[in-house]
Amino acid sequence: SLQIEQAEDIEALTRASARLPQLIQTLMAQGVKLRFAMELLAALNGRIIHKAFRFLMPEERQSQSCLLVMGSEGRGEQILKTDQDNALILADGSDWPEIEASMQKLTETLGALGYPPCPGNIMVSNPQWVASESAWRGKIARWASSRDPDALMNLAIMLDAHAIAGNAGLLDGLREHLFARGSHDELLLSYFARGVLRYSTPLTLFGTLKRPEHGIDIKKGGIFPIVHGVRTLALERRIAPTSTFARLDALVDDGRLDRPFADDLGEAMALFSELRLRQQLESLETHDTSLEPNRVVVQRLSGFERDLLREALHTVKEFKQRLSQRFHLEY
Repeated sequence: SLQIEQAEDIEALTRASARLPQLIQTLMAQGVKLRFAMELLAALNGRIIHKAFRFLMPEERQSQSCLLVMGSEGRGEQILKTDQDNALILADGSDWPEIEASMQKLTETLGALGYPPCPGNIMVSNPQWVASESAWRGKIARWASSRDPDALMNLAIMLDAHAIAGNAGLLDGLREHLFARGSHDELLLSYFARGVLRYSTPLTLFGTLKRPEHGIDIKKGGIFPIVHGVRTLALERRIAPTSTFARLDALVDDGRLDRPFADDLGEAMALFSELRLRQQLESLETHDTSLEPNRVVVQRLSGFERDLLREALHTVKEFKQRLSQRFHLEY
């Protein structure tokens, strides 16, 4: 953290950024709770990206724009560095003729800092993810109206957007517009919520864990339904925080979820993330690129871990049933 704060150029920032994997390994070895580790790493990654933006962009450009991070970075739920998922909001009336070259430079710099390009090209180097406030409002309205899978995915991406540098007020206005457009649209909410049923829960008909030799996909079967289901409820209830854990707390305060069930969802989310992280760290330590971080081989878990995983997946199954009833997904 001190290295990041003291960095006065991109080279110094790169050196500090390179030490993050070592920090993660130390935190996990010491048994630090995953939620705390997530918050700490999100803060450090945020400072790195913020400083990179400051180093590269003239001061007047920073006040006219807002750099957003999205996906797991926007929710503050990544541990190891993830692909770049970012966008830029420009203040209406701002003049930035060299913006394409500036955004290309930012993407290249973030790559050098250890954040690989997004396979889906959701980055500021793609002009589709750089727009004025008015243009972004138009995009949101079109996505909400069309309701096709790509449009719904883009809405989900924007719901997780977090202001990392520049004028954060630009995102606040856009988020309010998104809430106004989507929170009372029952048909849109139903289409949006349907994503939680995209992947099956890896449990047998008898409620036991499936045990395929190649492992169960913990991201599709466990993490995604919680993240997207909670995101849907956050849209319905106009909840501004982007972290899944913070959204769960807000949904309890709002009366939308009862505290015991919200705690169960949070514990399940933490377990899935920890199992996934363990495989990622093993891949880093052994340099074994064949290890698939999202796939957990049940046979390699202890009996206690298998019991925890089974209970967590039952919590996911119940959550999907609740969402199906609320948003009429069975029709």
